[in-house]
Amino acid sequence: MKFKVFHFLYLFTIFNVLQSYSQGTIVNCVTYKVDRYLFENEKERSDDEQLKAFRSIEYQLLYNNSRSIYQPVEKLYEGDNMELYDFAKMMAGTYFFKDILTKEKIELSDAGGEMFYVFKKYDEYKWEITNETKIIDGYKCIKAMSYKEEISPVRNTRRKFYPTVWFAPEIPAPFGPYGLDGLPGLVLEATYNGKIYFYATKIDFNSSSEIVLEKPSKGKFVQEDEFLKIVNDVTQKLLFGGQ
Repeated sequence: MKFKVFHFLYLFTIFNVLQSYSQGTIVNCVTYKVDRYLFENEKERSDDEQLKAFRSIEYQLLYNNSRSIYQPVEKLYEGDNMELYDFAKMMAGTYFFKDILTKEKIELSDAGGEMFYVFKKYDEYKWEITNETKIIDGYKCIKAMSYKEEISPVRNTRRKFYPTVWFAPEIPAPFGPYGLDGLPGLVLEATYNGKIYFYATKIDFNSSSEIVLEKPSKGKFVQEDEFLKIVNDVTQKLLFGGQ
């Protein structure tokens, strides 16, 4: 199925976004809830505690004129299985930083219990903007889809991902949850491979003028291909004892 791509609208809106975001320091805040889609073959091994863990997670997307930070909201988990809660948070992402002026995109990722700041490709997703629309929280949103392949260094196989988002052109901010961004409007709903579902529950415009969205400066920084090699090495040690 082919989708209609509005090339002119996309480029024109992105230009206006960059122009308007060159001034001002007000930080806006979007709160997202997380859910998990259940398929028939997953229902038998998915219990209420798993769903509770996912649905108790909240994230905040803080953004200003040129930067955004996506991070979990720290709060006390009321369930019984903290390991399951930590796993759900890992599945939903830990931390993303984006700067549209320097064209940097950074994700905080774990490899064998060690955290790394991973430089992602800035234009990570090539979006196809469709003609499908729907109203989300009073905003007319447009559906966009993408496709991404990654080579798993462990099994030397290709992993395929099919992100789908709904973005609001009325909110000209090229940001979104879980690094799903780069569109001419704020992403209010998103799915990643049809399993993890993100949806905005609250938007606070002009939330604060005191918050500073700083780029991470302390920690281990690696390029994405370096990180994949680290993951491969860690996995080999776990499976084969370093042989």
